[in-house]
Amino acid sequence: MPMPLKHKKSRQKHRKEGAKPDPTAKYRVRFWREAKSHDMTVPQYRAYLEEQFRRRRARAADYAERRRRLFGFDLLDEFAAITGGTVTDYESTRVLWKRNAVRLHPVRPDGDAVKAARLNELWSSIQKLRGWNHAS
Repeated sequence: MPMPLKHKKSRQKHRKEGAKPDPTAKYRVRFWREAKSHDMTVPQYRAYLEEQFRRRRARAADYAERRRRLFGFDLLDEFAAITGGTVTDYESTRVLWKRNAVRLHPVRPDGDAVKAARLNELWSSIQKLRGWNHAS
């Protein structure tokens, strides 16, 4: 009959009276072990991780900016800033564009030719972006 395996018992069977467990001990030991696995000291590993996080945040910001340009969010934001409304469906956006195009037309006393031209550029870009090929 095989003998049962003897398990090594912990030397410390109980905590000292009144001592509370350190909640960060597990994470500090894990961090130290990872630093050792990369052949670094703890400060070197901390600097290495900060550099990695900085690069990751920069990549994420770059991706967000490219995504913003790709989906035309900056166009939509600028359109909303000029008109005071948001792009939803074709008809309501067209009404919003028409109303503001008349308001900004250079023939009017309070018209602005630059804003009117930019509004028309934005409207044509939004039509292309959204696939609204209606005759306006």
